[in-house]
Amino acid sequence: MNKLFFKIFILVLLLSHPAFSKSNSPLLPDIPSGIKKIDLGDTAKINALLRLASTYVNKPGEQADDLSNAINYGNQALSLSHQYHFLPQEIAAYSLLSQSYREKKDIVAGRKYAEQGVKLLPKNSTTIEAADALAELSTYYDATNADSLNIKINYFAKSVGILRKVAPRTKKLADGLKFLGDLNNSRYDLKEAVSLLNESLALYQLLGVKQLQDIYDLLGDALTSSGNTVEGLSYQLKALKTAEMFKDTSQMISTIYYRLAFTYNSINQDNRTAEYMEKASYYALKNRNINDWIMISGSLGTIYNKLGRYREAVKTCEEALIKCPTTDYQNQTNLITNLLFAATATKKLGKASGYYNRLKQLTDAHNIELSPTDAAMIEYLIAMKQFPEAELQVEKFIKYAAVTQSLISKQKIEHYQFQVDSAKGNFLSAISHQENAHLLRDSLLSRNYNKQIGRMQMTFDLQKKDQEIAFKAKHIDLLTHQNQLQNSALHSQKMIRNLFIASVLLLMALLAVLYNRYKLKHQANNDLQEQQEEINTQNESLRQLVDEREWLLKEVHHRVKNNLQIVISLLNSQLSNIKDVVAIDVIRESQNRMRSISLIHQKLYQFDNLATIDAGDYIREIALYLQDSFDTIGHIKFRVDVAPVRLDVSQAVPIGLILNEAITNSIKYAFADQTDKQVSINLTSTDNHVRLMISDNGKGLSPEIDIKQLKSLGMQLMTGLSRQIRAQLKITSNNGLTIELEWLQADPFHTSTHRDKIINDSFSSAAKPMI
Repeated sequence: MNKLFFKIFILVLLLSHPAFSKSNSPLLPDIPSGIKKIDLGDTAKINALLRLASTYVNKPGEQADDLSNAINYGNQALSLSHQYHFLPQEIAAYSLLSQSYREKKDIVAGRKYAEQGVKLLPKNSTTIEAADALAELSTYYDATNADSLNIKINYFAKSVGILRKVAPRTKKLADGLKFLGDLNNSRYDLKEAVSLLNESLALYQLLGVKQLQDIYDLLGDALTSSGNTVEGLSYQLKALKTAEMFKDTSQMISTIYYRLAFTYNSINQDNRTAEYMEKASYYALKNRNINDWIMISGSLGTIYNKLGRYREAVKTCEEALIKCPTTDYQNQTNLITNLLFAATATKKLGKASGYYNRLKQLTDAHNIELSPTDAAMIEYLIAMKQFPEAELQVEKFIKYAAVTQSLISKQKIEHYQFQVDSAKGNFLSAISHQENAHLLRDSLLSRNYNKQIGRMQMTFDLQKKDQEIAFKAKHIDLLTHQNQLQNSALHSQKMIRNLFIASVLLLMALLAVLYNRYKLKHQANNDLQEQQEEINTQNESLRQLVDEREWLLKEVHHRVKNNLQIVISLLNSQLSNIKDVVAIDVIRESQNRMRSISLIHQKLYQFDNLATIDAGDYIREIALYLQDSFDTIGHIKFRVDVAPVRLDVSQAVPIGLILNEAITNSIKYAFADQTDKQVSINLTSTDNHVRLMISDNGKGLSPEIDIKQLKSLGMQLMTGLSRQIRAQLKITSNNGLTIELEWLQADPFHTSTHRDKIINDSFSSAAKPMI
């Protein structure tokens, strides 16, 4: 969604402009008879003509007759003011004529009048006419160009500065502050924009203005752009409520709905984003604002695709593409990108090919580089199995992501590289990219929760510290009072011996101090009780957040397990179409590997401990699954002897894969025609060292085979995975084959740190060839 289209507002003020040359003014029509009959001076006549011109040019709509009348009266006012050297009226006439020609779409003539009016301004002029002339000239500078926008803001800021002096507490100043704030928002000077818009809102409210939907909407947009999403959203909802209360059906309501949709999209509220985007599209079309409707249609197609509503995305974008001007390359690109996404997702690759070619022509011809466009092209090329071209497009996407630093873009890149490397057979690189994609996705899921918990923890710590400081201060005060009381008591004893009256007075003073101390202590106890209640409330909130985070982690593991099951099922479906025995074998081995990883995530979400899993249950389930998968139940005996060991997640995945490879090799290759077939699995733990042994009583390896020279995928996996968890791998062939693995058990209190280190080691070693 491109916010730039809605950052630009057309600034319309009250006055306009006059003729280009004072000396060669055209013959002007007579002054209306109604004005001649009034016995007024020349100044009053000119002011009456200016009011008539202003009335016609500011009438609702842009009727040709009204603009002609405005130009007629403006020229008369210009001629008379020039004739009698009335400079303020002459400047006002130039401004009105500029506005009239601008609304007549004669921009060249209108700009000349505006420039002439500003040229006549005395130095440091502080009049209403000067403010209007500067504001009128600012309307001729483009807000989409940075240099032009700066000039526009400079003229308008001068106009507002004059209005602050000559027209404070007026609607004219409030309007000027609002438009200047919107211009600063377009320039992304968000702090200044929010300040100006708040000042404008306060002035409108002071003047009793009720229809404030436009200022609420602008303020909400500026706040959300500056990162204050909560406060910004509250203003945007207030703008919508106000517009609906006054039954506003103008283009303003379309703008409000669009910006609301954009805000909800930024916080991943996809259904609400689509709802408000649809309303914005409806009102843009109702108000015949075709350019905005086309732009909104592109954004609406994007959210439809994100929700999987591909048919609606195609219908919306095709309708907009028909009405999109051929020179509007940006909107054409957005619409065709959405159509390519939808066609690729629904497997309509014939249509997708046509959209891809059109999109490539547009981006190459006009040097358009957009993240959604790159992603759409990559997904199409992968679907068409054009992996070299997809790899080139991924490199282009990487350059874009390096500029934006978007985690979402980086996660997509890792996923696309996984798909490309998998297709090319670069399995180790593919695994590395897939792990990176999972890590980035987990970062996206947990980032908001971590920030929220961090902010709450910081607030709690600060409040606790403040409470301790206050308590110590009060304790010192009490000790001070106590010391003073003791000194008073000593002094009173001395005085009692001399004067009885003095002793009575001191006794009364003592009673007063004691009463005061009682009140202070009572108040201190009340304060402590209130603070304790606040601390209890904060603790409860933190506990709820921790529970929510644990639920979220379980949900992540559940979804990972489900996704792996889906992949396994997809591979299983593919088996029915494959005749090659080797390919079938490879796919089944991949299914077994994925199943071993899936078991880990299943156990993590089924139990409360999210950091470790029970090694015994895990090993038995893998063994049982492989027995069932190869139909060996009753033919091969499995002896499983496992000590009570808990495995960290970062160790469980590699160990599960190694166990899968070892058992699979034993089942497939260890036994010939012997009857007593047996596979043994032993797991022991001593002094934080864990040892895993998988052995069989089969034929073992031939003496001529050098184990270190084996380069099969299974051997590479076992070697690489053992290196990843810093384990010693030993393979011996004596009355069968024995695979022995020994590693250091992870510290349960530092599992996350250990896991990160393992992941980093795996990345650094991914590109190295395995022995």
